[in-house]
Amino acid sequence: MDIVGQLDKINRMPLYRLTLNSMENTHSEMLQYLFEWYPKESKNILSEWLDTSSSDFDILESVREKDGHKDLLIQYKSHASKHIHKMIIENKLKALPTLQQLEKYSANKPYSIGILLSLSKPVFLKNTDSLRIGKMHWHYVSYKRLEEGLKKIIPLIREKNEQDAIYFTDYHFIVKSLLCIPFEIDWETELFNFTNRNHLWKKLVEVRLHDIYSKNKYQQLALMVLNQIKTFHPSSTYSQDWVTDKKHNLFLNDGFASGNALFDVKYRINPGVCIGIQVQGMSFRLFVDGTEQTQEKAKNIAYMLLDERKWFSFHHIPNHESLQIYPTEAGKVFNGYGRIKKTGEQWFFYKSVNLEPLLMKDLVNLVSMYITEVIKLKDLFTN
Repeated sequence: MDIVGQLDKINRMPLYRLTLNSMENTHSEMLQYLFEWYPKESKNILSEWLDTSSSDFDILESVREKDGHKDLLIQYKSHASKHIHKMIIENKLKALPTLQQLEKYSANKPYSIGILLSLSKPVFLKNTDSLRIGKMHWHYVSYKRLEEGLKKIIPLIREKNEQDAIYFTDYHFIVKSLLCIPFEIDWETELFNFTNRNHLWKKLVEVRLHDIYSKNKYQQLALMVLNQIKTFHPSSTYSQDWVTDKKHNLFLNDGFASGNALFDVKYRINPGVCIGIQVQGMSFRLFVDGTEQTQEKAKNIAYMLLDERKWFSFHHIPNHESLQIYPTEAGKVFNGYGRIKKTGEQWFFYKSVNLEPLLMKDLVNLVSMYITEVIKLKDLFTN
């Protein structure tokens, strides 16, 4: 069965429809039910993840964390040492985990072992499947290993409860279908093409998996852009929160807004003002960003750069002469975000074009070329 056919089938499954409201939460609930009601059988899955024998330990407890997070907490007892271990399963289905998130979890939670269950392997674990942070040992586990484990224990569940076996058979099919979706970018051949001309994208929108798919892709794009920038500009230090971070000059973010994934890379050229590039859907934006406090400064810099033709030009984009530049309304110079309640003034000023499909690696090169231009502009604002 091809990917589109697989997605059509899960879209007709009641269990799949129930996952759509909160996908990570539902998957964690499924695992919690499995470990709670079938501890002996589910040891076969856990032992594979911990690289030990299922005869070496017993599962004592499986609960969801009480503070509103989606984590699954498991206590198990070692037969050899009689020691009780506390383990956390961090389920990252809708987004790629970050090293900063794991550092935060490791600092705040009294557990010795962490399982990072994810559809995509994090970049910071490129050459390993495990990581020690403080007192915690983290192990990356792919959804492929979850699928393989479910397949092995469903016959054991059927021996006890036919209805639960049917339930987990459906869940196994959903997990297997998710694994058919090509989340990992093929940097040599894959097109950046989040449009209805892409049949897979159209189907993912229909079955409401487009957010997971595009967020994974955009996070990979953002990280690849960062790696390329570091190669060409090794002195540029990186962070995420440019408003509160006064130390770094390069900022990279990804997210999801208005039904589309996005990422942006920006460079601080003045206290309270950044220049950068944002990609959302097929929209490619060149912007000047300020804050509510620096709105007027950001506005003046945006108009100055436009008047002097130092920014807001799309000449690096192939066939840029045929692309419509937005905004198109008469008298409107910039589109924008951010509104000051009293005045209605904005502080994020941008112009944009809609990209034609292009290779993912060419988009990375395009963004890198523009951020190189931004870094050159910093000399205008150093005095």
